[in-house]
Amino acid sequence: MFDLLLKGGKVYLEDKLQDINIGILQDKISKINPTNAKAKKTLNLNGLVVLPGILDTQVHFRDPGLTHKEDFYTGTRSALKGGITGVFDMPNTKPATSNKQEYLSKLDMASSKAHVNFALYVGALKENIRELKNLEYLKSCVGIKIFMGQSTGGLVLNDPKDLKYVLENTTNNISLHCEDEDLLNEGIVKIPDGATSHHHPVWRNERVAFSATERIVNLAKQVGRRVHILHVTTKDELEFLKTNKDTATVEILPQHLLFSHPDDYDRLGSLVQMNPPIRGEVHQQALWKALNDGTIDVIASDHAPHSLEEKQKPYPQCPSGIP
Repeated sequence: MFDLLLKGGKVYLEDKLQDINIGILQDKISKINPTNAKAKKTLNLNGLVVLPGILDTQVHFRDPGLTHKEDFYTGTRSALKGGITGVFDMPNTKPATSNKQEYLSKLDMASSKAHVNFALYVGALKENIRELKNLEYLKSCVGIKIFMGQSTGGLVLNDPKDLKYVLENTTNNISLHCEDEDLLNEGIVKIPDGATSHHHPVWRNERVAFSATERIVNLAKQVGRRVHILHVTTKDELEFLKTNKDTATVEILPQHLLFSHPDDYDRLGSLVQMNPPIRGEVHQQALWKALNDGTIDVIASDHAPHSLEEKQKPYPQCPSGIP
């Protein structure tokens, strides 16, 4: 006898939608299309499509410290409503999840609020690189997050010596936000007065992204370490990463597949401002090509909410991120 029988739903199996029953035992799929099935509970799903829960491997819930935007309770309820049953939460909260005390505090908080399965990243910065080996396998830690360029939250690690140290002295997954901090600092002083979010992909341009991605992949090759490159956005990065699949796995986002510059900046302004930015059509087409040819390993959301009031600030004070 099953604990639960999902009856009459449509399941995509063997390249087509089929009417299939699913037997659940001890919270796991036990049998597909069982005959003469009996169950403690039956859900009749006539007319509905039954899909597996989605794992979203990059979310920025704003808990702790920024809960006027969202907290772990509302974030995971929203995830569940969208069919997402597991999330990897990033460390750029306030305070950042970059030491044992803050990590365990966040874990305790999240455990009391979460409506889906979750894991947490620990953030790397210059001050904690020698402690990462003691943090990377704390309970529910999915790995180390490195921001090579400034984004929301202030975590940055861009010095090649520091990056190489982390690569050589840790073993858990390393996921990277690849934008070059030095180039970002050069570009921010050149933002003209009166600029709008249209300038965002000019400031955080293709060179900013490629420089960081190329650097970390080459460092990883030197030490024989695999890395995970988050939210890739440019044609040049994709061509480079396609030839380095032995070293790097590749993530892209729906935002970069579906929005483009300048049309969506005309329409939505700072609401589509994010890091790395929404780019032009040539990069959007390259993303679709890479998705179809197997270069891409993961599609994640990079869910990153802000209040509407914050988004309405003048550029570049308006924060980056799309929920």
